[in-house]
Amino acid sequence: MRRRILLAAAGLLMLAAPEASADPAAERHPVRVVSVRPEREKLASLRFLKENIDFVRSRLDRLREEPRRAGSGADPLDPRLVFYQELSGEIEAALAELASAEAALDLRDVLDGIDALARVEEQLGLLEERLEEQERRLARVQEDFAGRQETALVVLIQGSPAPIRSLAAASEDMEPEPSPLSEARRESLERGGVVQIFHELVEPREQWLTLEIGVEGGPDATAFIGVEPLRDRLTFLLIELDGFDPAREGLGIRAWAWEQRRFGGGLLGAAKTP
Repeated sequence: MRRRILLAAAGLLMLAAPEASADPAAERHPVRVVSVRPEREKLASLRFLKENIDFVRSRLDRLREEPRRAGSGADPLDPRLVFYQELSGEIEAALAELASAEAALDLRDVLDGIDALARVEEQLGLLEERLEEQERRLARVQEDFAGRQETALVVLIQGSPAPIRSLAAASEDMEPEPSPLSEARRESLERGGVVQIFHELVEPREQWLTLEIGVEGGPDATAFIGVEPLRDRLTFLLIELDGFDPAREGLGIRAWAWEQRRFGGGLLGAAKTP
C-alpha cells in the first residue's frame, strides 16, 4: 500500500512539473567575430610531403607488419553504404541482362518474319522496364541526398541600433542584400526585443557568415562570424549590437550560438563553435 502511494505521488509531481524552458540563455556559447575572414591553408599535406620527401621515403623503408589484437573493435556500418551497395548490385544485374539481350538481338535476323519482330518488341519492353527501375533508383538517391536535408541557420539581432540604417547577413559564397531597418524593428530593438534577419538552409560544416551593417552618415561596416551548424538541426546565431563600433576589431559586437532540434518537445545538445 505504501509503495502505491509513493508511485501515485511521483506521477502527480511529473504531471505538475513545468515544461522545459526553451530559453537558450543557459545553453548558448560565444562565437568568434573578426573583421577579416581567416585564410585557409590549401593542400597543406601535399606541401609537407614535398618538403619532407626524403624523410618520408626513409620511414617507408622501415615499415614492418604489426599484428593487431583479435579483440579490436569496429565501428558500426552506415546503413546507407549497404543501401548504395544494393543499388549498385541491381544496376550491374540490369546492365548484364541488357547486354545479354543486346547480344542475343544482334545474332538474330530481325527481318526474318513476324516472330523476329515480336522478339524485338519484347526486348524493347524489357529495356523500357529497366529504364523505369533506374528512374526509381535515382529518385531514391535524390531523396536521400536532398529530401532529408534539415540543417538551417537563423540569425537574430539584439541591442540598440541607434547609428544603424540597414542590416544584412549572408552565408559563404553569397552576397549580403541590405535591408533597411524599419521603424517597427528599431522600436522593437530599443525595447529589448529580437529581430530576425536571416533564415536559410545551409551546409552542415564550418562557415564564416558575412554581416554587413549600414551606418548612418558613414560607410558600411562588415564583420565575419564563424559558426558550425550541426546536421539536421536548427542553429540560432544571436548578435548583440550594444557595443557596436566600426573602428574596433569585429565591430565591437558579440555573438552567441545554440542548436535546437525537435525531439520529444525539448532541446537536444549543443554544437561545437570555433
